[in-house]
Order: sequence, then structure tokens, then C-alpha cells
Amino acid sequence: MRFLVILLLAFCFGMPAHAQTEDLLQNDNLTLILSPEYPRPESTLTITPRSYLVDLATAHVSVYINDELVAENTGEVPVTVQTGAPGSQLSIRVVAIADGTSYETSMIVYPQGTALIVEPQVTMPPLYRGAGKLPATAITRIVAVPDFRSPTGTLINPSTLSYSWYAEDTLLKEQSGLGRSVLLIEGPQRYRPTEVSVIVTSREQPYVTSALVTLDPIDPFVRVYPSDPLTGPWFSRSVPETYTMKKEEETFVAAPYFFTAQPQLSWRVGGTEQGTLDTLTVRTGGTGEGTATLSLRAVGKDVFSLATFTSEVSFGKRQVTQPLFGI
Repeated sequence: MRFLVILLLAFCFGMPAHAQTEDLLQNDNLTLILSPEYPRPESTLTITPRSYLVDLATAHVSVYINDELVAENTGEVPVTVQTGAPGSQLSIRVVAIADGTSYETSMIVYPQGTALIVEPQVTMPPLYRGAGKLPATAITRIVAVPDFRSPTGTLINPSTLSYSWYAEDTLLKEQSGLGRSVLLIEGPQRYRPTEVSVIVTSREQPYVTSALVTLDPIDPFVRVYPSDPLTGPWFSRSVPETYTMKKEEETFVAAPYFFTAQPQLSWRVGGTEQGTLDTLTVRTGGTGEGTATLSLRAVGKDVFSLATFTSEVSFGKRQVTQPLFGI
């Protein structure tokens, strides 16, 4: 994996971006593996000593956090600790004694955080409170919102940070760089989820963090809502598979969800074409009762961008009203 290789190379050839190391005694013989590689604030961090030259299975290994002994054991035993607030210092020191020789390594970690906001460029009804879902091949805007802080708690300006964007293991060079906190990317194909990640680093301090999101496409769909002449569409409740008209005339509104562009609409009542607008008004005739099939077809411009809706609508039924105060 890319992250693991980066960490191992950093210990072999220099200081990693997210930690400061000190060569105390034969440091090259002892390394540390962090999981996650870029610790986040107020989270669990696992530290595993590792050596390809020293037999840690017979060595006495001591782990110190902020100069406090937290674990003593033998071998490559993982040690779990809790990180602090953003920017807080976590000093890690590990001492291994094997065959009378002491091997020691240390590093300083500054937990930093970032969040990813995914904003697919798709259709949604007005005042929709949910997050947009991603259909196949839709253009998606991903925003990194870092929470980088100094040891004193001072917030670091996000525009001064560097952002490295990845689609799976491919670095998106043209969209990475200083202050590039926004990524525009085409969504994956149907049934082919893709991981998008970002590594955020500070140019002046040894701070770094990462975040990852999986883009998993869904199929768009369409809903139909009743609409009142005075209050407008009732987006709080959609028309179910069976519906009873309460008046001789009712209006319905179509709401396409998660299409890459407004789809072409086609209404039918009882199998007869009734229009292509986003609203349809239905009127009953005569005094009898009956049912009719109300259907809607929404066709987008992309492959598999098709959604349908069908409801059996009853009309002409007498509405029973409850007497006021039980009288």
C-alpha cells in the first residue's frame, strides 16, 4: 500500500512529514509503524515496533509516551494509545534491549484532522435537506476542510496548506498543490466504487493528516408529490403506490433525484400521454367511482439514467369527515 511504503521509506532516509524523529542510538535498527499512519485528534493510535535486523522476539521492549512508560513486553507487540486535541504533542519513544545492546528510536506526532464534504452536481428538489447522492459518471465536487492547529491551539489558515489528491493510488497532479482544497472529479462507472483521498500537509510545521471517501454510484430515481394551490408541493410525503384523490381536481409535481441534469419527463394517466412538464393536474368527471394508473417516466442523458413511478389512483370516493368534538 502507498501509505505503508511512504512511512517505511521515511524512517530509512529521513524525517516523515508528520513527525520529528531523533537518532538516539542505532536508530536504523528500530522503526515504528503507526496505524493510522496519520493520527487524528481524539482517536486511537496503534504503535508497533519493527526491526529487520534485531530479533525483537527475544528483546525487552519499552514504550514511552510523553516520557511516561506505558508498556513493557517482548516482541513486536502493538501498543494502543489515545491522541489528544488538534496540534497537541505526542512524544513516542521506544527502547529495545537485545543481547545486552540497547536500541532506541523516537518521534513526535502532532494529531491533525480534516473532513471531506462530497457535493455531487445532481438534481434535487427545492429545500431538500439531505446530502446529494452520486450517480454514475456525475461530476462531483469534494471539499477538504482541515482543522490544523499549532500546539497553542491557534488555527492554521487552510489556504497555506498543501493538498495531494488521489483517485485510488493515482496522484491527481493537476488538482493538487498549495491551497487546492477543492477537487472536481468525474464519478466512477456503475458498480465500480472508487476511493478518493487527500493528504494535507503544512509547509512550515511537521503537520500532516489524511482523509478518504468512497464514491459508490447509485441509480437516480423520481418521486411524485401532491401539490396544493396555496401551500405548494408537499415534499414531506410522496404519493404512494395506491392513492385516493381527496378532491375532484388535484395537482401532482415530479421531483427527479440525483440525475446529472434535468431529465425528460413523460406523464401518463390510464395509459394516455398527459404531458412533459414537471406538474400534472388531474380532474375527475361524472359522479362515479373508479381507479386509474398514474405513471411518470424520467429519462436522463446518461446511460442507465432512467427512473419510473407508478401509482393506482382512486377517485370519486366520498370523503368521511369526523364530527367536531365528537358531536
